[in-house]
Amino acid sequence: MKSVLDRVLDEAFARVTPRPYLSCEDPLRVAAATLTQGQGNAISATTVVGVLGLDDVAEFQALVAQLSDEFELDARVRMHVGSFAVRFSRRVAPAGFRSARTLESAAGAGGLVGRAVRLVKRWL
Repeated sequence: MKSVLDRVLDEAFARVTPRPYLSCEDPLRVAAATLTQGQGNAISATTVVGVLGLDDVAEFQALVAQLSDEFELDARVRMHVGSFAVRFSRRVAPAGFRSARTLESAAGAGGLVGRAVRLVKRWL
């Protein structure tokens, strides 16, 4: 005799269709993570080139969109017959916008703006 919880869980897991694993997922994920963890403007963009089957294009595009959102990056995709190139770059902030990290690094640790940014960070 199955409990109600077992039946509900069985139904929920039966409806979930896992996204197929693409061999290019790991290199794309590493490139996106490397770009977001770079200090300051040390790395502004990175490109991943690989092989892709024509039947995997929809899953590939969904994966690139997911990584772009997850790591807050812009992604430009070029598709060729049997291959791809994805260029990840940092998102461009609106004109006039400067993050606290940018202001602090631009002003230096002892600068007036740097001290003001640290003071504001303490209040937030």
